[in-house]
Amino acid sequence: MKKITMILCILFILTACNNESINEKHRLYLEELGWSIKSFDTKETREISKDSLAFNDSYQFSFLEKYVGKELDVTTYVLNEKDIEGDNIQAILYEYNGEIIGSVGKTKNATPGIVNLEDKDIITNE
Repeated sequence: MKKITMILCILFILTACNNESINEKHRLYLEELGWSIKSFDTKETREISKDSLAFNDSYQFSFLEKYVGKELDVTTYVLNEKDIEGDNIQAILYEYNGEIIGSVGKTKNATPGIVNLEDKDIITNE
């Protein structure tokens, strides 16, 4: 009986932690773009450099140009929606001083793997 109770407690804690990791502001932002969050993936602080922008030379990252040399919070979520091939899509949100400054999507079925989340109909074929 103690083992079952312990397992249930661990599952409850893991579920609660996962749900608490979904920032409400992020959820609303993605819902406005037509997406829904399945789960939290990662959060990190990243300094934006000219080199990283050159490596990611794409219109999807143009919103980062004025943040070179600054530290941004970068949060990644797995979305409920799937891409055209049925694979997971990740949403990557960038924040500066607590404000969302932009986002991109990541999927293995796009070249170079980064997509504009505003193009949901192209990504998911919906």
